This record gives sequence, structure tokens and C-alpha cells, in this order.
Amino acid sequence: MQQLRHMAEKEHEYVCHLLLMPASLQKAVGVMALRAGYNLAKPSYNIGPRQIEHFSIHVVQEGSVLLQYGSHSVTLNQGDLFCLMPHITYRYSIADPARPLRMNWLALDGMQLPELIARAGFTREQPYVRQALDDKLAFILRCLFRLYESEAGGNDSLAGQERRTGHDLQELILLLRLFEHLSRRTASSRPLLGKRPAQDWLHRSREYINLHYMEGITVADAVRHAGVQRSHFSTSFTEHFGISPLHYLQRLRLSKGAQLLRETALSVTEISSTIGYSDLYSFTRAFTKQYGISPSGYRKNSSI
Repeated sequence: MQQLRHMAEKEHEYVCHLLLMPASLQKAVGVMALRAGYNLAKPSYNIGPRQIEHFSIHVVQEGSVLLQYGSHSVTLNQGDLFCLMPHITYRYSIADPARPLRMNWLALDGMQLPELIARAGFTREQPYVRQALDDKLAFILRCLFRLYESEAGGNDSLAGQERRTGHDLQELILLLRLFEHLSRRTASSRPLLGKRPAQDWLHRSREYINLHYMEGITVADAVRHAGVQRSHFSTSFTEHFGISPLHYLQRLRLSKGAQLLRETALSVTEISSTIGYSDLYSFTRAFTKQYGISPSGYRKNSSI
């Protein structure tokens, strides 16, 4: 992948820049590769100080590099990765001119990138991960660069205005595999932090209910999703959100039922089944208790 015959000689390095045009699929998903490249640094290699507008993951393939960001500096060695964050001033240079420095990089953008970058272990406070380059990651990178080079012709030209058939999906899968692999390594290398903060599992539990309340779920399902005792779940949920999980679930269903009564011609039976009630009687009883009127009466009044 990194051969001098594919690189252009610059003042401080031999380098291959691949400028990419994201396909519509990457734009829709929110994971786009904008640039890729690799280099062999000269002893005078020094980049910055400068900023970029996107995320750029750099892989130290050989040698060592001195990364400076804000008031911090760190020396990174073969197998380490660092990520340049948007709108952060950085500078990096060869750490030991007596040893060759080779790197790859991949500049990325899209609405999913902040989450993916965080899951991969990069933060603004510590934008690097140690010894993350293993055989699997190297294979994923080789596949990506082989794909990019085939589109760019292996030189500095603008890569493929339109992805070849199937390449856009192949590229997206490889990019997601890259982040999935980094996320797993990062998670396995973190020390156990004990129990998750209450706000974490509570908000995730509420999100679970919001997503699936029309599927006939019960509070017991939400409890199993949270992984806590039912009594603790109910008490914590009620204290945090000001409503019991049972009443919250019921409120979601009945609010949706009222909307469907107002805005659709679905029968009351169809609405009952749609919003997760097991039978019409249960829906009618709960709706009447909540709104002081039967579903049929509510629909009739709404149409006046």
C-alpha cells in the first residue's frame, strides 16, 4: 500500500493524497470519507500549527511522531492512532529523525462521526489510542485503501465522481467495521467503572419505552432492558421523571390513540391494536378514565 512509486516527493515527505467524493449512500447514512493518504516522512517532517474542519484518523505504521494539541504533547509510536478533531489547533512532527516515520490517514465527516469517534476511544482531552493497530485493523485499512486507490488511479487525482457499482456499499461496510473494531478494543481496554450512573440507564429506559410502546411492551420489559430490580426501577423512574413507568407508558399510548382518533379514519378496534392494547375493552376503559369520555365520543367531539 505504501510504495514510493505511488508517492509524490514534497519538501518534508513522500506522500500520496487521495481526494474522495462521498457517494449518496454515505451522505444519507452520515459516514463519509473525504480524504485518505499515506506517507514516508523526511527528517524535517513537521505539520502545523493548523486546524481542520473534519475528523482525521492517523495510523502510525512505523517510527514515532510527536503530537501537540493545545497545551499538551505526546509521543506516539508504531501501532498507535491519533485523531485530529475539528477546529482544534494541532501540530505534529517526526519524533526521532533517525528512524523512518510512515503513516496512513483517513479524513471523515458526517452526522454520525462524533459518536463513532467517541466510541473508538478518541476525545478532545486525549485524541489518541495506544497499540490499536492489530492484524484485523490492518486488514480493514488495506481493503479501504485498495478501494480508494482503484478509484483514484493510485495518484493525486480526484477520486471517482461516481462510485463504481457496489463500491459505495463496500466502503460503508468497511468504515463501520473499522469503528466497530476500534470500539471493541477500546471497551475491552477500559477499567471497569462499576455501576452506570442512574441518569444513564433511566434515560435509556425511557428511550426504550418511547421507541416500543406501540409494540405491546410492559413495564417488566423495560425493567429487563435496564437490568435492575423492578422496585428500584419504578422508584428511580418516578423520582427522576415525576411519573411512574406504568403511567408514563399508558400516557404515551393514550396520547397516540387520541391523535389517531382525531386524524385518521381507523376504527377504535384498529387503534386499540395499533397502540399496543391486547383488547378493545382495556383500551376503552383506560381512555375513558384518562379523558373522561369514550374513544367514540372523543372522536365525535373532535369532528365538530
